[in-house]
Amino acid sequence: MLSQTIANQRLYNQRITGMKHVSPVEAVRELGAVQAQDYHQAVWGIGLRTQSAKISDVEQAVIDRKIVLTWPMRGTIFFVPAEDAKWMLKLTASRLHTNDKKKQAELELDEGTLHQCRTIIGNALRGCSPVSRPRLMELLEEAGISTKNGRGYYILGYLGRTGMICFGLHEGKQQSFVLLDEWVPNPRELSLEESLAELALRYFTGHGPATIQDFAWWVGLTLTEAKRGFEAVRSNLRLDFVNGMEYWSSVTGPSASADTDSAVLLPGFD
Repeated sequence: MLSQTIANQRLYNQRITGMKHVSPVEAVRELGAVQAQDYHQAVWGIGLRTQSAKISDVEQAVIDRKIVLTWPMRGTIFFVPAEDAKWMLKLTASRLHTNDKKKQAELELDEGTLHQCRTIIGNALRGCSPVSRPRLMELLEEAGISTKNGRGYYILGYLGRTGMICFGLHEGKQQSFVLLDEWVPNPRELSLEESLAELALRYFTGHGPATIQDFAWWVGLTLTEAKRGFEAVRSNLRLDFVNGMEYWSSVTGPSASADTDSAVLLPGFD
């Protein structure tokens, strides 16, 4: 398999070219997650992979709590299927622990302060009522907790990565936040091994042909953890060699067209 063929197959498997998904929810589910540091670019990325999708269709999936914005991998914001958010966060939380401790020391955020933040924000969001980012910052400042120099953004990200909060609906141009357990009351529960296998299958199906190292980086896992997930679903994957390297994709996926003359316009972070 040539490298150009790999590029074409990746575009096809990600539904950037070829057959599109029926709905935004289906698009996010097959990919596993859609990178979303920039909300509007992420909405475009989902729409790009969906049949005749409009911005309102993607945002309706957020309103219906079918997809959510949270921090499941590498400390970065992604759109994920709502029912999968909790197990994805749990899978990757331990990998961020060391970096969190360093950052907390740098920002002078001890356990007592973080506990106070959980209480303040938890009380504000209780009852499934979205609260905007500026208002949450005000509540922390009123309690004597400085949000300057990146502290406020870090606090929200930390509470998101540890599964307490996620993004709610946009309020105009402002992001809002909700309690994840209230926003998604019936999440899927997967064991560690099930989580690794599930994410591996979605990644190689939606992003392949790819290497195990690609998968490990994308999720933020150790190579050992990535291999455990890969081995669990290996029978569902097809192997191709390029320059002596192993590339894996879904065994049931059709082959992409050999046409290399077209160009596609991609959103940022895609």
